[in-house]
Amino acid sequence: MKFTLASHRRSPTYASTRRWLTGSEHGRAIRRRELAPLRAVATRILNAYGARADVQAAVKWCDLLLASNPQRLGSNSRDHRFDGRAGQQLQRLRGEGVTGRDVLLTALTVYAYSYRFHASLPDDLRLTYELGRTLVRLRPLPCKAFVSATIYRTLGLLLREALVVLLHRLIRLHDHDREAERMATPTKHLPRNSREQNLPSPD
Repeated sequence: MKFTLASHRRSPTYASTRRWLTGSEHGRAIRRRELAPLRAVATRILNAYGARADVQAAVKWCDLLLASNPQRLGSNSRDHRFDGRAGQQLQRLRGEGVTGRDVLLTALTVYAYSYRFHASLPDDLRLTYELGRTLVRLRPLPCKAFVSATIYRTLGLLLREALVVLLHRLIRLHDHDREAERMATPTKHLPRNSREQNLPSPD
């Protein structure tokens, strides 16, 4: 059988890899360089609104999440499919210096990407997996370490359940304030024909 790109895309291995990374055979993993501009936006948002009570409460929740007992992680969740092994990843991140603000910044970055580029990262299971995957990779994984798709899903669901309303509110607030600034800034109107500036004044 002649190998073609189309046959490769239909292969079970290719589809299963996509499902493992993104939760869907139609999804794709978002690269760090794609997230970089949105991370800058998320940083500005947290710097601007970090004093809000809801943002401070979210940072505190993320700190508590990092300190969760791996065996009890998700025990209070409505979803019985949470995997306690995700707590081991959270402990690893905490041990490597990740803070609650880092977790909130990561979640805001990924959500902002989905908000701006909905076709690339729809607000469905693919967003859930990307939230978890990006969180796990905040620090390099040990050599030859394997992270199951269930862990990505578990962490993504935890972040979505607790933070999605706040993330959406912050992005909308940021957009509203930017638009207000733009409307308040006077604009300079150039003449239709720049040569008009050089015309001699009438006698």
